[in-house]
Amino acid sequence: MRSEVVAGTTLPLQIPQQQIQRRAGKAVHVGETLGAAGMLPLFDEGAMICQFFAGRWSSTRGKWRVRYTENELCVMMAGRVVLTGDDGAASSFGAGDAFVVPAGFSGTWEVVVDCTKIYAIFEKLT
Repeated sequence: MRSEVVAGTTLPLQIPQQQIQRRAGKAVHVGETLGAAGMLPLFDEGAMICQFFAGRWSSTRGKWRVRYTENELCVMMAGRVVLTGDDGAASSFGAGDAFVVPAGFSGTWEVVVDCTKIYAIFEKLT
């Protein structure tokens, strides 16, 4: 499994209109309201197997340590961030960039210019 940050090259993402997941035996279509928490739990045979979160996040300048257990798609709307893996590999992203931080990534997240991003997180439950 890859654990380095992967830059995207094509936007918008294309999702099949008829994509369906099951939620406790009920079909859930893409675009269904996610609820107040912005969370869509997905089920298999009645047992929750993963969660999907989406939203908007903003931050002022700062740097902190991160350890991802989830996969996160980020689309930068403003500002600039630098993600640096424990191996020292650094990736810089700014407004208009899209990238994925995979589960297993460990390193630092630095906001070098106040930023806003749109994110989608997929976390498989164990």
